[in-house]
Amino acid sequence: VRCVQETDAEYMGNSFRNISTEMEFQQWYQDMPFITKWTMTIIVAVAGLVTFGILPPMWLVLIYEDAIFKLQLWRFFTNFLVFGKFSFAFIFKLVFIYFGLKNLENMYKPGKYPEFIYLILVNGFFSVLFSTICDEHYFCGSQLTFALLYIYCKKNPMEKVSFLFGFIVSTAYLPWAIIAYHLLAGAPILQDLIGIAAGHSYIFLKDVLPASHRMDYLRTPKFFERFVNKYIVPKILGSSNAVSYTHLRAHETPEHLVCRLLLEKKKTQIIYFLLIYF
Repeated sequence: VRCVQETDAEYMGNSFRNISTEMEFQQWYQDMPFITKWTMTIIVAVAGLVTFGILPPMWLVLIYEDAIFKLQLWRFFTNFLVFGKFSFAFIFKLVFIYFGLKNLENMYKPGKYPEFIYLILVNGFFSVLFSTICDEHYFCGSQLTFALLYIYCKKNPMEKVSFLFGFIVSTAYLPWAIIAYHLLAGAPILQDLIGIAAGHSYIFLKDVLPASHRMDYLRTPKFFERFVNKYIVPKILGSSNAVSYTHLRAHETPEHLVCRLLLEKKKTQIIYFLLIYF
């Protein structure tokens, strides 16, 4: 009888942990900022289609002849969504996409979404431009990711981040720490440097030049603000009106509280492991 009771207890405990883990993931996903959530969802979906051979990457790559002369205009956008097949390297890239994009979006929401979306578009243009000069324009997602990460680090230089093997790095030096690690690991750094060039160009034209010469070349156009505020912001605000994780936490039991704290600690350890592993 005792063995049966222990088996039942184990089964109940495992079931509870599985349900709690699933709920934790759903709540984390729902609480993710709107643009970050859908960008990561599309990137993971594209990676899945590429991994299982459903979607050939050549349909998404930026080839100027096809994009311009054959009017395959989607290539100007889809080249940013390809980060390879499912692998540990893909997960590592996904962590940095989440870090840079989510933190930047939190800086600009809720009243500056036009400026945030315009920031992404401008840095996408700079990434393609510098990648074309360096003949690295076929897939520009990594360059844009590094540009957004660089901009966030420049705007928040005093934040501390736990990097490889527990080293604490200020965000002001995080991009250069990543490049140094890539050099030591024998990985190419050209895409990282292109991302820094794109991000620094944006910082110079958006922040430095207006302050020194009162010339703001990257001011968000009024027609773009009206378009985003009319067609995009209502969808963002509509999605935020759904039941949020914060609301659900107000009704959690003490048992759910203990489980949630343990799972959050486990999630932090997983991300920390990924940074150490790569």
